[in-house]
Amino acid sequence: MNKKKITLIGSNNILAGLLKDKNYFVEQYGRNTNIKIDFTDKDINNQIEYLLKKTNSDIFILLSGYLQQSDIISQKQEQRINSLLINSVGPVLFSEYVLQKKPNARVIILGSESGKKGSYDLTYALAKSSLKMYVKQKRVDIHQQLLLVSPSTIEDLGMTTRREDIHTLEKYKELHPKKRFLISEELVEIICLLINSPKYLTNTEIEVNGGKFTLMK
Repeated sequence: MNKKKITLIGSNNILAGLLKDKNYFVEQYGRNTNIKIDFTDKDINNQIEYLLKKTNSDIFILLSGYLQQSDIISQKQEQRINSLLINSVGPVLFSEYVLQKKPNARVIILGSESGKKGSYDLTYALAKSSLKMYVKQKRVDIHQQLLLVSPSTIEDLGMTTRREDIHTLEKYKELHPKKRFLISEELVEIICLLINSPKYLTNTEIEVNGGKFTLMK
C-alpha cells in the first residue's frame, strides 16, 4: 500500500521524524531547505506558488512557531513583525494558497494554548489567537478540511527546552491535572487521527491541554 504523503512546513525535525515512524512519506520545507519556505521573506508568495507546483500532496501540516524570551515591550520592532509573520500571517497565507489550488486539501495548523490564555510573549499570543478566528470562519470546499491543533506546553520540544524559566515550568507541571506536560509523540498521535478523520470535521480547534482549564472537581 502506498504511503500517504504529508507536506510539513517548519523546521521541527522531532515531529517530522515521528510522522515518518508512523509510515507516512514526509516532505519537509523551511528556511534552509532546497525549496525554501520562509514566512519572513518578501518573496514568500513566489516560494509558496513554486512549492505547490512541485508537490502532489494533499495533506499539509503547518508547524511554524517563534516564541521569544522577552515581552512585547522589550522586543525590537523587527522581532514583533517576524513573530506575526511566522506565527500567524505566514500560515494563513500558505493555507489560502493551498485551499485555492488543492480541491482535496487537508490543512492542519499548529496553534498554541497561548492563543487562549496569553503568554509572557504577548506578540506570540496575539498571533496564535488570530489563527482561531481564521480556522473557524474560513469556509472550505466540499472535499477540503481545515483544522487548528492547539497544544499546551510540549515538554520535549525546543520551545520548552530552551526556556530560561525552568523553575516556573516545574511549578506549572505540579499544578497540572496530569502532573506532567504533553510530549511530542502524543501530539503526533492526535495529528495522525486527524489526517484520517472524516472531512466533515472541519473549521474546528482541537485543544490538547490534558484538562488544564477544568474547574469542577
